[in-house]
This record gives sequence, C-alpha cells and structure tokens, in this order.
Amino acid sequence: MLFIHTNRRDVILLLTAVLVLALLSVGIASAQARDSAVVRVYDLSSPNQSTVFLATFGPANPTPLARTDSDISAYTHFSPDGSWIAETYYEADGSQGLRYGKVGGPLNQVDAPENATILFPEFSLDNRLLAYSIADWVNVTWQLYLVELSSGSAVIFEGSMNSGDQLVGGVSPLAWSADGSKLYVAGVGLDGLATVAFEVDLSGVKFDGSTAGGLPPQRALIEPGKIGFPFYFVFSPDRHYMAFTYADSARQVEGYAGRGDPINTLGVVDLQTGESRVVVEAPANHTIDHVAWSADNAALIYTTSRWEPQLNAPAIATDPKLYAFVVATGGSVEPLTITDSPAEVITMILPCASTIYFAVEQPSQNDAPRVGTLYSAPLSDPRTKTALLTGAYAFSGVGCGVQ
Repeated sequence: MLFIHTNRRDVILLLTAVLVLALLSVGIASAQARDSAVVRVYDLSSPNQSTVFLATFGPANPTPLARTDSDISAYTHFSPDGSWIAETYYEADGSQGLRYGKVGGPLNQVDAPENATILFPEFSLDNRLLAYSIADWVNVTWQLYLVELSSGSAVIFEGSMNSGDQLVGGVSPLAWSADGSKLYVAGVGLDGLATVAFEVDLSGVKFDGSTAGGLPPQRALIEPGKIGFPFYFVFSPDRHYMAFTYADSARQVEGYAGRGDPINTLGVVDLQTGESRVVVEAPANHTIDHVAWSADNAALIYTTSRWEPQLNAPAIATDPKLYAFVVATGGSVEPLTITDSPAEVITMILPCASTIYFAVEQPSQNDAPRVGTLYSAPLSDPRTKTALLTGAYAFSGVGCGVQ
C-alpha cells in the first residue's frame, strides 16, 4: 500500500475519462482474480476495550467472505498466495514476539529479547522465504533472519548499530525482488536522521542455520541523506519500481499539525536501472497521505489533504482527493473527490484487481467515537462506491486476496 501526494484540481469529467483508461487496466492482472480485500477492523464501540478482527470483503458485498478474531496488538502479514501468515504482537508485559507458519496450522514462535524489537516480517513473492529483523536496543545490535519456510532453515546476518556504515540504526526488511535473489532493506544514515534504502544481493546465500557477519554486497537505492523521517517505501507488485515519500523541508506546509514532518513529495526508483526521480510535489499547504501501487504495476494511486488554518486552534486536514500517477505517461490524472464531505478523512486505500477499497472517517462529535466506513468501488470510477461496514470502526488494509 502506498501513500503519496499531488496537485489537486476538480476537473471531474476529464478525470472520469482518464481514470477509465489509466486505472481500469489495473485489475486485469496475472492469473488470479485478486479482487477481494483482507482488512483489519478495529471495533471501537466499547469504551473500555477495543476488539479487532480480520475480515475478507468482495466488491460491493457488505457480507464478509471470511472473518477471524485477531490480537489487538498484532501486525498481520500474509504470503502472496495466502498460504502463510506472520504476526508480530505484544504481550501484556510489553514484551514482543513473532509467530509464523502455514495458515490454519501450528505456528513457529520467536520471542524478542528484553528491550528488543522485531521488525517487518516480509514474505518473498514465490512464498518460499521469510525475512525479519531484531533490533536490540540494549546491546545496540541488529540481526537479520532469512528463513526458508519449507525446511525451517535460516541464515542470520548481524551487526552493530554503531558500526560506522550506512546501517547505524539497524536493518528493516522492506520487500524481496521478484526472483528472491535480492532483499530490499531500510537503514539509518550516519547522521542518525536520514533513512536509506538498500538492495542486498543474496545470490549464493545458503540456508544452513549459520550466522554470518555483516550484510552481503549492497546497493543504495536512494542517495544517502535524500530523505529523512518519516519515510515510506512502497514496491510495485512486479518489483520493477520502488516509490518513496518524504518531507521536503524547502517547501513548508503552513499550519501543519499532524504527526512528524509533513510528507509532501513522492519519488520513484527504477530498480532495474537505479534511476531515481521525483514524480509528485504536493501543492502548497498540502500533504501526501496514502500511496499504493495498482495491481498491474501501471499506476501509483494516492491521496492528498489540504491543511486549513483555524482561528485560535491548530490547522486541520480537509478536502481529501484521490489521484493516480500513471507510469507510462509520467503524469498524474486529475483528482477525484470520493468522500461525502470535505471534513471527512481518508484513512486507508487498498487497490486490488479492478476494485479499490478505502476507509473514510467522519469528524468526531463531542467525545463520541468517530464513525468510520469501509467502501469498495470500481477502479474505473471510485466515486461510485458501496459501503461495506460503517460504525465505530477503524480500518487498515492487510492485502488483496483471491476471491
């Protein structure tokens, strides 16, 4: 899922025509009809205890195709074919763990050392490998685990966060290459502020349970120091491109009152050639909110918000818009308004084969829980949406499934 930002204009008629051409093809993807969505649903109706469940929705169908209760502290990730699951979670005492294995079967358990964090489990596209890392904040070390799922064998790379190289802050897995021979990871630059993405060459790595030293040869995907916190990297399904967002401090967002620095720039790296370019610069006083690749790798779909100053109060995000940056043309289509009110906030987007799933949150009324609604809509015209679930809910997209 991607988050980006671009110019906002309201030429709706033109947008409809362009979206039909640019986005309808999004879903005509590969051999499987991946047009259902797995969504993590937070039920906020109880004032004392929130509950969480995973639900699979099909296009324009409010009845879930499947529903499973989930741990409220868990981050859930499925392999591309849906046969493997990995979850990081927190215990009541604050300790963290990872469990992974075949869906419906016994799960392997990994307990993080005290004062350590397990980061970003990522499955390879061929459903064969799992990567995760552990950052030990006491010993100031990191370990990267690569697991061959069929055998359970692994290889472990390790290093120091103070090693003097580009990985001062440890290693966070981001994605695997299409053939599984490379792993894309994020590290922190020498100044401790700049985030750097690397391609790690794993050719020749043997899954024999051994512990190696530092990482194999790496290639920086973004010029060190190019982007700072917060960072966000999104890979196209075919792993040809990597999109990245960052806060360009040279272009201030007046009145911004969100978390962290205001993300206002979107770039794309061609992973085959290494070419990196900025493709979207948000208009003045706008931020890029959510970004996701289309299923056919043809477009980056993203949303933006305008920050509006308030009298004697922090500015608020308003007037969200939906865009698509089309790779073939190198430009963004005109924006769509997919909310019912400028005061609503888009909190999630998940484009699948020919359907986009998105969540909208209404402004809070007094101290009542905010009302969230999950929608599905054809990518050919996201304005023709169908409400799937509404109430005191919050949503996050897990991934597209096979319907």
